Amino acid sequence: MIRFLRDYDFQAWATLVDELWELTKDEKVKEYKTLMSSQNDEIIGYFDPELIGWIQVSQRSDYVAGTNSSPVGYIEGIVVTETRRKKGIARALVEEAKKYALSKGCTEMGSDVEIENEASITFHKKIGFIEEERVVCFSKKIKNGGVNMNKLVKAAIKASENSYSPYSNYPVGAAIEMKDGTIVTGVNVENASFGLTNCAERTALFTARTLGYKKEDIVAMSIAGGKEEIGAPCGACRQVINELVPKNAPLFMASLNGKVKETTIEELLPFSFGPEDLDV
Repeated sequence: MIRFLRDYDFQAWATLVDELWELTKDEKVKEYKTLMSSQNDEIIGYFDPELIGWIQVSQRSDYVAGTNSSPVGYIEGIVVTETRRKKGIARALVEEAKKYALSKGCTEMGSDVEIENEASITFHKKIGFIEEERVVCFSKKIKNGGVNMNKLVKAAIKASENSYSPYSNYPVGAAIEMKDGTIVTGVNVENASFGLTNCAERTALFTARTLGYKKEDIVAMSIAGGKEEIGAPCGACRQVINELVPKNAPLFMASLNGKVKETTIEELLPFSFGPEDLDV
């Protein structure tokens, strides 16, 4: 059975999306809500009896390479579970996307794939698409401080896997991005004598200092702790962050399942006591 996906299909869609894109749990929820409320996008699913494939099709009004009309039906993504590929399912989904595009007044369709994805290129040509051009995309930071939040949060979450926290069972990871692109990580290390425990934030900051990085080298910091809810730095860590991290540097507090809140040390520790109070 082929039909449009609806709100109640989220879990099935989210399972398959992992084969196509890297998204956190929160990103999946946000993306799906956006798609469900959109007037220009649809997700069409193939069920047998569970969802085994879907195609996301949109109406693009901006220029699409090789086309001469607007809007253009555009394949934003297509995926079929690995065990059911090469059985005509993807072709059937594209046909349904074509019907949807025609119903919206489109006379042309477009799509894109990564240059290295030869399997997808071959598939598109087999079903009648014509290769129009190959493009290499570039980016450049034009201001120090450009931060890839997702990358930094993922580094903190990954670091938490090395936490030594047998007493609290509360693993925490921290990640600091430097101006040269280096990411320094740290974890919480507990001790049977509880007062000797070192938090992830301090581990990362002390490691960065040991490696020769200064306060002015820090671009941003991420702290990940708490399985469901976002964990925030303790008071001692806030004081150390205030000492060693620029006051306007973004701080990303995250849960281990990907929830994120952005703040700064100025917000976390107002009316702070620091080097400036000692004329240093």
